[in-house]
Amino acid sequence: MSVIIQIFKWVLMICLFIILISFTSISFNNDVFSISKINIDSTNQYFITEDIVEKYLNDDCSFYYDSTSFNLQQIEMALNDNPYIKNNQVFYELSDGVSLDIKTREPILRVLTNDTTFYITEDCSCMPFSSYFTSRSLIASGNISSIDINDLCELSKYISANPFLKSMIAQVYINYNSEITLIPRIGNNEILFGGLNDIDIKFEKLFLFYKRIIPKKGWQFYSEINLAFEDQIICSKH
Repeated sequence: MSVIIQIFKWVLMICLFIILISFTSISFNNDVFSISKINIDSTNQYFITEDIVEKYLNDDCSFYYDSTSFNLQQIEMALNDNPYIKNNQVFYELSDGVSLDIKTREPILRVLTNDTTFYITEDCSCMPFSSYFTSRSLIASGNISSIDINDLCELSKYISANPFLKSMIAQVYINYNSEITLIPRIGNNEILFGGLNDIDIKFEKLFLFYKRIIPKKGWQFYSEINLAFEDQIICSKH
């Protein structure tokens, strides 16, 4: 009798296991076309949103293996082709469906030319202007083609990494001699930076000016602050 009971238990367990597998398979197939979770890692930027991601993927059906399953690798490749996405991970969770983890590119500079506008990101790559969102980044304009974008990126990274400079400097202007002028948000003046050499030294002189001269003369006394010459700060009055 006990043997019969044991056999019955094993048969029951096997049946339950088959039912569970069948249910999971059915659940998988029912959820296959559903992306249930989109996690976006971004620093106060809205170039990529959940709605944008869903629309972007819906426009490309190449990530289906067949009518019953996702090609997760193809989804990752499709997302990597998006210029606003730095990297991503796509994975399937049996309970929740397909989940996406997305890291966006972070612009540090918006470049304005006569023909177009684009962003420079934190890794010094170019990113197109977006019709969905405009970043409040540092702006560069003027004779952009006369200087190396990587050098301009290094200047932008230096400014972005310093909280005071990031809040103070609004624009970088390049003249036809490839010389840099910085436009501050406060004060009716311009900062003549010269070339993109000795960035550290020039900004140390600017910090010195703000620390020692501004408290005595105020923000409106000088029209021009020249940092281009070695061991000198040359100021012109209004």
